[in-house]
Amino acid sequence: MSSESRKPLKKKVTGRVMEEIGVALNSDTVYDKGKRNEIIARLRKEKGMSKEEAEQEVDRFLGDV
Repeated sequence: MSSESRKPLKKKVTGRVMEEIGVALNSDTVYDKGKRNEIIARLRKEKGMSKEEAEQEVDRFLGDV
């Protein structure tokens, strides 16, 4: 597994940890940042998007909500 292919996995795990910390601290902000990181990592892995493309896709979706 190359270093480049591990980055989305690391981001996903980091996002999941941030979600759990957000729950433990009762912090919606920390939870939301963790969920955003996890979604970006999934887009990068499953759709082969670059980091910037995935971030733009998430921001565009969240802007529509």
